[in-house]
Amino acid sequence: MLRVSALAGARRRLAVARKRLRPIALAEKQDEQACFTFELFDRSLYAGGFQSGETKLRNIWRDLDRVFPDGKYDLQTKIHSQTLRACLRQILGHDYNSCVQRVCQQYGWDGPKQNVIFVASRRGGKSTGMASVAAALLVHIPNLKIVNFSGGEDSAEEFCQMIGDYAERMGSGKRVKVTKKKTTVFHSSTSESHVTAYPSGGRSYDVSCVFLIFSQNHFPQNRT
Repeated sequence: MLRVSALAGARRRLAVARKRLRPIALAEKQDEQACFTFELFDRSLYAGGFQSGETKLRNIWRDLDRVFPDGKYDLQTKIHSQTLRACLRQILGHDYNSCVQRVCQQYGWDGPKQNVIFVASRRGGKSTGMASVAAALLVHIPNLKIVNFSGGEDSAEEFCQMIGDYAERMGSGKRVKVTKKKTTVFHSSTSESHVTAYPSGGRSYDVSCVFLIFSQNHFPQNRT
């Protein structure tokens, strides 16, 4: 009888102890979860790993203004503005539907474009304008593909070299590789953006050319 009562008393004491310890254990578990959540969503872990579409657009404008300050290079500035307007889907990415109208109002654009044609005199700055904006797009947009259909072998090689020079001048720290008909910007070991030139042949320095600009997840609808 004494043994049974002693066992029952021990069980009661154990139950009381468990009740007292339960809030402590729950608090410790919550602290562990909070610490894990903090680590998981600590922004410093993802610094530089993700940028909103609007941030990319601002950074592109910043780099373009660095090589062609607004107010000094009128033609190049217009080329930059209208090319970026035609590439909003590639620049904004998943943010396109939520912010395209706000972005157009901010930059004074009457809505986005898909096609742009530039007509200017020879030696007017078309090549430098397009090469610099192509470089900025390659630097700031991973997995971007640009195709350049140009008039001659020499002009295609010169254009790819010019894009590489501008990409390096923008000081992104990304590795840039230039070959005769291709310029590549490496964003990571698994991500790169490049422009490929397809000349018509010969050694013509014809300034006429067509650009197709598209990202990995979009059809090549935007033409410059």
